[in-house]
Order: sequence, then C-alpha cells, then structure tokens
Amino acid sequence: MTSALIQLLVIAPIIVYIAYHLSKRGAYIYFLSIIVIGFLLNLLPFVVFGIKPDVHFLEFDTLYETIQSHAWYRYGTQAYIGCFLMGIMAGYLLVDFKILLRFEIETTVLVVSFILIQISIAVNNVFWRLDRPPSLILSLTWYTLIRFLGSVGFTGIFFLIASNRCSKCDIRKLSKLMKLNLILFIIIIVII
Repeated sequence: MTSALIQLLVIAPIIVYIAYHLSKRGAYIYFLSIIVIGFLLNLLPFVVFGIKPDVHFLEFDTLYETIQSHAWYRYGTQAYIGCFLMGIMAGYLLVDFKILLRFEIETTVLVVSFILIQISIAVNNVFWRLDRPPSLILSLTWYTLIRFLGSVGFTGIFFLIASNRCSKCDIRKLSKLMKLNLILFIIIIVII
C-alpha cells in the first residue's frame, strides 16, 4: 500500500500542473475523465489476468490465489487511484471554485453525500459471508461504481467543510422540503 501511495504522490504534481494549464471547463472535463478511468482501472486484474476479487476467497483453490487476489485488489496502485484523483479534484475546486451555493443546495449535497456513504457501506457488508461468495458482477461493481459513489460522498463532505460552507447548517432555518429530506436520511441510517 505504501508503494502505491508513493506512486500516486509522485504523479499528483503532474496532474495538477496539467489541470492548471487548461481552461476552467477543460480542467473539469480532464478531472472527470481521469477519475472515471481511475475507477475503471479497478477492473484491470480481472479483465487482463482473470484474477477474481479477494471476496471470492471460498472459490480459490490455493493460498497463492488468495494472496495474489488480495494484493491486486487491496494494495495495487489501481485500487487507490480513483479516490486519490477525486481528492486532488476537490483540492483544485477549493482553490478554483468561487461560486457561492444556496443554502438548500449545500444541505442537499451534504445529505446526498451521507446517503452515498451509507450505500457504499451497506453494499460492502454483503461481501463478508462465509456460506457463499457474492456474485462476480456485484463484487466488480463494488470495486468500480460503489467505491466511486462512496468517494463522491466523502469528497462532497470534505468540500463543504473545507470551504466553510457547512457552518450555516442550522435545522431551524431549513425549508419544509429540506426537513423532510433530513428525516428520510435519518430513517435510512437507522434502517441500514
């Protein structure tokens, strides 16, 4: 894992340098495209080498297969690049994003961020069963789409807090729609 993070820290200045020299719209398109590519790289071990995710440990015949799968899906650079790039994009937006959001939009971003994090945690909990492994499609979806949604949630919260936009969150000032949204969010957390 340390090696993967060091590799990402080496390429981070290059990514920011390229974004800095693009137009504002070009930088946003650039970040979104490399983030999507970064999350799709999580499919690399399965597509190129046929290595199943490590949550399929019941299907492995040897300890070597288990170790190889765990190393590819937990310690490889491709496992971290999507989330890492999303963090770089959030930092870039903190410097470049000067638009003030309305209170309702900020609150909605916060609530949606918490819901996305809860969804990613709920899907992750499906994997760790000892009676049978999850479906291959579900586990590959976890490594791409669900991790992406969880990262969007964490990035949304980070962005609101780091840009000092969450200081306005006062439940008494919420509109009726936002109060309903907050109640639904609390119900979803309790159910999950």
